[in-house]
Amino acid sequence: MKILVTGCTASQSSQNAISRYPTFTGLLHNAFIELGHEVVLTKPHFTYTKEYLDQYDAIFVGLASPSNISAHYAHGAFALANKARELGKLRLILDMPEPQKIKTTIRDFYTGTDDFYKDFYSKRLQYDNAVKPENKEQIMSFVDYLHNSKWDQTYVPSMPWFSKKIVTDSIPSLSEENIVALCFDRVLIDDSEDRVSPVHKTYWCADNPKSSWTKKVSSNLTVPIESIRYNNYTKKDVVQEKMQRSIGTLISTYQGGDPWWSVAISQSLVAGVPVVTEWRHTAELGAEWAYLPSTIEEMSPEERLVVAQTQKDFYREAVPSYTDSLEKTARALDNQSQLLLV
Repeated sequence: MKILVTGCTASQSSQNAISRYPTFTGLLHNAFIELGHEVVLTKPHFTYTKEYLDQYDAIFVGLASPSNISAHYAHGAFALANKARELGKLRLILDMPEPQKIKTTIRDFYTGTDDFYKDFYSKRLQYDNAVKPENKEQIMSFVDYLHNSKWDQTYVPSMPWFSKKIVTDSIPSLSEENIVALCFDRVLIDDSEDRVSPVHKTYWCADNPKSSWTKKVSSNLTVPIESIRYNNYTKKDVVQEKMQRSIGTLISTYQGGDPWWSVAISQSLVAGVPVVTEWRHTAELGAEWAYLPSTIEEMSPEERLVVAQTQKDFYREAVPSYTDSLEKTARALDNQSQLLLV
């Protein structure tokens, strides 16, 4: 099978981005290659015609709220996605937290058709092409599809406390049957060497320091909280080193207390420091997954290392093997291909 992968953000469409730092789209891209498919990862250029796109058997387009500051390629992704939809080859990737923001923005664009062309978006690289009538027609047709139609097969990241209901509650036009929830965390854990954690700890790491959950948690902590990444160009090895020097990693929840997959979970466990998130979601994995951040902070370095090691053992058993995840990916591809042939 020949597969095209692209999307609204660099983490969904750039080889450099997925090589620097693990993303769900990057892991999915790697899974397709492991399964023997020919895969092209590319930015969503407006020059890709339907005739060009028709050479692919499946076209994956990563979605993000166009209002998100990282959605640099949203205009091009929407235009390409609509062409893929018209060819019957569209499949979607939803890999960012708070999926309701996508639905809200799409609703605003649908009711105010010029909202996607405000000054806020005019500085984006593809904007000059986006305003061309033929491209604008494709973009707005895809907005109409997202707002009014049942979504096509959609791939989302998963972890043991994830529920498809998080997505369907936010996006009613996406049914649970069309959601393919995949977890590739075992390959992240099993392919990485465990790292001995230094004794001296002066900060927490957080996957989203600006979230309401993280800010709420910080009020009960005595040491500062730092982002796991210095910037968007920080490489994974640098993140691992930074985590090693931390007390633990705070994994945020979002609107309504909903969790979302974060690569920082596996990274933290490999670094030998505890993961802390909303305990109501994770307590069923074991007592070590139910600690409050303040409790972890009060532990000795040796105690925290034991917690992290136990968490890793429980988490590793709770997620599917990489082989099982590959098989699930293959089944999803095959099932959708069969539907298209009917």
